[in-house]
Amino acid sequence: MTLPLEWRIYGRINDALKAGDIGGALRQIDETRADTARIGAEIAGFEAECHRRLGFAGKALAILQAALEVHPQSYWLHHNIASLYREAGRKADCAREYRTAHALLGWTESEANRYIFLHDYFSPVIPCWTKWFGEMIVAEPIAALEIGSWQGGSATWLLDKIVAKRGGRLTCVDTFEGSSEHASWIGGIGDRIGDLFDANIAASGHAALCRKLVGRSQDVLRTLHHERFDFIYIDGAHEARYVIEDAVLAFGLLKDGGHICFDDYDFQFAGDPGQNTARAIDMFLDLYQDEISFVEKGRQVLLRKHNKIADRPVLMMEPEEPRAEPATNHPASAPPAERCPPAPKPLAAVKDFIAGRDAGTVLNAIFHRENAAEDTMLDTLAGLLPVEQIALTQCVDALGASDLEAAVLLLAALRKIRTDDSWLHYNLCKYLDAMVGAGVTAAKLPAIIHSFLALEGLKDDMRTASPLPLGVLARELPAFAPALERA
Repeated sequence: MTLPLEWRIYGRINDALKAGDIGGALRQIDETRADTARIGAEIAGFEAECHRRLGFAGKALAILQAALEVHPQSYWLHHNIASLYREAGRKADCAREYRTAHALLGWTESEANRYIFLHDYFSPVIPCWTKWFGEMIVAEPIAALEIGSWQGGSATWLLDKIVAKRGGRLTCVDTFEGSSEHASWIGGIGDRIGDLFDANIAASGHAALCRKLVGRSQDVLRTLHHERFDFIYIDGAHEARYVIEDAVLAFGLLKDGGHICFDDYDFQFAGDPGQNTARAIDMFLDLYQDEISFVEKGRQVLLRKHNKIADRPVLMMEPEEPRAEPATNHPASAPPAERCPPAPKPLAAVKDFIAGRDAGTVLNAIFHRENAAEDTMLDTLAGLLPVEQIALTQCVDALGASDLEAAVLLLAALRKIRTDDSWLHYNLCKYLDAMVGAGVTAAKLPAIIHSFLALEGLKDDMRTASPLPLGVLARELPAFAPALERA
């Protein structure tokens, strides 16, 4: 398909600018004004950039402001004017123009909350993210992880548009010291990066839904080994050696069926091309090609992690050959060969049980046992699951269930498990703890109870277990201690 003439000219001007041929770019702009009238705002942006590079920032600003009178709804004109205001030290005007640009993309909360951004690398991808989160990334509640938060642009958008509306939590990981590409100018804002992030998160009104973890992502991600996320955004240090480590660590934290997004695929290090961002992303795509699916690839790359059951119809537990022994050696309810059932049956049953209710309502219904019909539904659900502990936990993992669905499955299974259930309590605690982290207060006491049960059963084996139950107790039990003392 042939591009319209104006966009072919746009491409040639862009190529000239990338090659540093400012004179050539300006010449093409002057000679083709009549042909590019329909994209005047975009051409004005090129012309202003040429004069900015030549040292004439005032003229660049005048060009953009004149174009704004003709194209008042141009996102890019406001965005470019904001950049010029920042370079001129007009920080309040810079932040105002960014907010105006955001509103033109539908992010009206930026203006309403008076966010202060002095650099805005995020908002150009808002149209893509709006589409992705509307059509594909639909987990509710949603657990999101962001590697590289800067001044809070993507974080506040996620809180405003996604997390606050669906429920869940956003975890933000950053040193808040900038990366190597910022070294030449970061002194101009210094340690204000973290302050700007904090102020913007507070202004959003959703600070309770955001967890800020300060440190190198390569270190912090290793402390999150017990957590799982529906969406992970990788926008930290751009050198390939850091991107590949972030990618591998993050992939282990991503739920089956979850999405991972890489930013700045086209970022290049002129002095060290071996560290170009694309090199790491391409390597990751090659190594994990049998576990991921492409969604989109451009400046950002969006991938989906395969669901072990839905995307690969191979059972996690292969049936054992029936042994020649009397049928009376097997309980009537248990078949001789344990296997994980096909995904639709237990998942359909657990979804019927949840029936659109929120996590707190479901957990209260289970633990208070006020409804006999729901007890029967749980017994039916348990009948669809293996009765051996190892087969059961592998089956639940393989189903790619949400934290709530997994917890319901394991709680149902506790009614019929025929082996030691210590590790079952341990795994149940893992899902309950994730819900606590997502703001489900009704999960706190169950998490503590099952932590105690796991610790008691595993007291001789805890050297081989991660410290999740202990962590739950240390964090959540103090909230209940005063009530326990009064009792």
